[in-house]
Amino acid sequence: MFYIIWYWGSGVRNTYASYLFVMYTLAASSLLLLMLLLFHDNLHGITFFDFLESDAPFSLINKFWSIIFFISIAVKIPLWPFHTWLPEAHSEAPTVGSVILAGILLKLGMYGLIRFFLTIYAAQVLILAPLLFSMAIFGFVYSAYIALVHYDLKRIIAYSSVSHMCFGILGLITGSTEGLYGIIYLSLGHGLISSALFIVVGCLYDRYKTRNVSEIAGLAAMYPKLTFFFGAFTFLNMGLPLGPMFISEIFINISLMNSNMLLAVVSIILNGILGIYSLWLFTRTINGPPLDTVANYSDLNNDETLVLSMLLFFTLICGIAPIIISDFFSKYLFFLTTLFK
Repeated sequence: MFYIIWYWGSGVRNTYASYLFVMYTLAASSLLLLMLLLFHDNLHGITFFDFLESDAPFSLINKFWSIIFFISIAVKIPLWPFHTWLPEAHSEAPTVGSVILAGILLKLGMYGLIRFFLTIYAAQVLILAPLLFSMAIFGFVYSAYIALVHYDLKRIIAYSSVSHMCFGILGLITGSTEGLYGIIYLSLGHGLISSALFIVVGCLYDRYKTRNVSEIAGLAAMYPKLTFFFGAFTFLNMGLPLGPMFISEIFINISLMNSNMLLAVVSIILNGILGIYSLWLFTRTINGPPLDTVANYSDLNNDETLVLSMLLFFTLICGIAPIIISDFFSKYLFFLTTLFK
């Protein structure tokens, strides 16, 4: 990823973005490695059984290290306030780099959160719930505001990713099966939808030679196929039915209602905020007369249409038949909820 951003970066700050990306992730990974080395000295092993069969995760020093563990994963997800490398990396990376970031790399952070952090520190999550809730709410509102006022299409989608990840943390702090299902659907849906949106932005950049929202207009009149995919993935990103984001919002809101009705009300309001800037972005670019800055007047070619169609197909499958995913993860999520209890 460093080489993709640095060598094939499309902006003037690609060197800065590549080094910022490496420094953030390297610093976070170093903390995690240090924690594992210390645990290895104390437990004489770092397997799951070593952690679960000892009282090390509940000692005072390891409560501190649980926060360090969470920070190392929060940088990779990323969550506010450890997110500043993501907009830079997305805005400077080529389309393929943004797809790898959104579809694969960020999901490793969420995988680490569910697979490792929750397995070892399930009890700590409930203790840290007020702090995590505050981080999630502020990060969601902050990222949504930046996405609403920014002009760069890639940065808008990047801040949208931060908002979604912060929303997923709300399901984490409930310690329920529904909340964990919500995080999984959110991660899967975000990986597909956000990748598709970055591909759409790449197609727009090939035609307009700019990612400035104020310099792009009249898509519906000039590019009907591109407008269709842009609208479809924008609406799915907002959490409309038939998509995995809709399923994740249902699960997370149910888990919040069972935990605290006030949290559920706040969550529903936040979902409305997400829809505001998504609709603003879509309507701002498809309406109005076509601008003179267009360099390529052709609609999506066969390769672009095929890639976006495949992503749309898998996204709809996840939203229409979510039982496929829930059956696959049911046994492991049951194990996690028993740890919470």
